[in-house]
Amino acid sequence: MPATLSHQVSGPPSADAPAVVLLGSLGSDRSMWDAQVRDLARDHVVIAVDHRGHGNSDVIPGPCTIADLSGDVLALLDTLGVG
Repeated sequence: MPATLSHQVSGPPSADAPAVVLLGSLGSDRSMWDAQVRDLARDHVVIAVDHRGHGNSDVIPGPCTIADLSGDVLALLDTLGVG
């Protein structure tokens, strides 16, 4: 079951703008990308994401795999309508 991920979407409100997803390292939160978001958001839709258990994202009890983390991100992108 995917976790609900805390995220921030920045950038131009254009369907034509390419999307960039920024994922932090384990033990960090999306604030590590603040400087890059400011620059990238001029021309891109930037989605900065906190992994499960990081920042304000859901904590899911039990073991977690890389497949679980990637599934969380894919579920978020589906929710946001990002192809």
